[in-house]
Amino acid sequence: MARNSIFQEERKLEVLKVLRDKKRIDVLEMCQKFDISPSTARNDLKELENEDIIKRTHGGAILKDHMDTEIPSTENEKAMINEKNAIAKKALDLINDGETIGISTGSSGYALAKKLVSKKNLTIITNDVKTACFLEQNTDFMIFIVGGIIRNKFHYIMNNANIPENISINKFFFSCNGFSVENGATISDMMLADNERIFLNLSQKRILLCDNSKMGITHFAQILPIDKINTIVTDKKISKKYLEQLKMFKSQVIISD
Repeated sequence: MARNSIFQEERKLEVLKVLRDKKRIDVLEMCQKFDISPSTARNDLKELENEDIIKRTHGGAILKDHMDTEIPSTENEKAMINEKNAIAKKALDLINDGETIGISTGSSGYALAKKLVSKKNLTIITNDVKTACFLEQNTDFMIFIVGGIIRNKFHYIMNNANIPENISINKFFFSCNGFSVENGATISDMMLADNERIFLNLSQKRILLCDNSKMGITHFAQILPIDKINTIVTDKKISKKYLEQLKMFKSQVIISD
């Protein structure tokens, strides 16, 4: 992917974050925030409108009425891509051949899934359709996917009742929309948070994949508090101040290259 394309996808993600917090964004604000021209800002908004995420207004944009505060997977998986790949590479070192591995939905989990092709004899448990399809096509792993309803635009399955409680997971890798030392790992979807906790309670080790852009942010629903997380894998752009705060807790912190 060309570098300018990556910049555009990161801008679009930031635009959605502003809309989540402020409900609207202006072209002038985008120009000042990203150091871009008005035509570039309008082009970004046009693309988001074509994806049925926002509604353009005079001089700016608002979220579509049917959109909630979450960022669709099609946008999220393109942002912070270098950091997510570096985190996935580091997380791969934590996985041993023959283990039962859980992978939650999200772009960070999918980045990890793509690196699992080097492993052998894994059993994979996931609620993410895209992750399951990739591993089914590229590995000979045993793959268990939870049944239920696929959430539109997010490609994960919603149905807590279909998660068996008599299984044991060696390591469960999960991500979040926000992470803070006060509130732990949080996301916007309460049903998904409940779903994730069931998996995590069945796991011997709970490993959070969290890039620096999520640090210091709290969303609506808590997945796990920090003292329940065994390991946090993040990227080298995490602030020194926040890293020092994390070291005050018992969770192992691993920094990617």
